[in-house]
Amino acid sequence: MTTPTTTLPTSPEHSDDRTFQRLLAERMAQLPELQKKVLAMYYYENMRLSEIAAIFGVTESRICQIRGQAVALLRDYSTKLLAGARGTNGSSAGTYNSLF
Repeated sequence: MTTPTTTLPTSPEHSDDRTFQRLLAERMAQLPELQKKVLAMYYYENMRLSEIAAIFGVTESRICQIRGQAVALLRDYSTKLLAGARGTNGSSAGTYNSLF
């Protein structure tokens, strides 16, 4: 399986974007192996849920649940990252460090 690479602009205003992407990638690496594999197959290999289910020998519904759980975990984490970055007053002057 391959993962796409993204080249980000190097200007200072994109520093927060790079930090966010790095932290999110680190969180993705911490997901259970099955969730990582399902996400990779679905989003990077463009496989259908039924194809992934056949590979793992489970139902399509179960693969849908696994994908949904992983996406929910990442969504929750990214929401917390963004809230931490904005601080309590809504500005972008906050920091991601408070999450660790």
